[in-house]
Amino acid sequence: AEGQIVTVTKDLSLPESTSQKAPEVTSVISVTHTWILLDGRPVEKIETALAQEDLLIISLHDQLMQLRNITESIGGISDRSIVGFKGKIAIQGDRDITFDLMKRIMLTCGKVGYNNMHLTVMQNE
Repeated sequence: AEGQIVTVTKDLSLPESTSQKAPEVTSVISVTHTWILLDGRPVEKIETALAQEDLLIISLHDQLMQLRNITESIGGISDRSIVGFKGKIAIQGDRDITFDLMKRIMLTCGKVGYNNMHLTVMQNE
């Protein structure tokens, strides 16, 4: 990452990209082989998320809603052009993540208003 430190979970093998756009500072959803993490904190086990009948991952939804409320509160007491809720979230997951799991994560993010999703990748030089 250019100009910022991105900590990649040690058991992830990120996909590669040739994009030249620098990443932005935002909260991160990490998907390991066993857990969904939000900013490094465990939120839900992968097997539990995939076993749910509904596509919405409730525990992730609740954590994202808390994060959004905090961000909106901070934005309400400061200059909104600098801070506040902007609907941005980064998702980092192993290149072998299933489409079903990614779909559930992205749907959950969208339900909370995190519609500006960025996928974290390793730059291919």
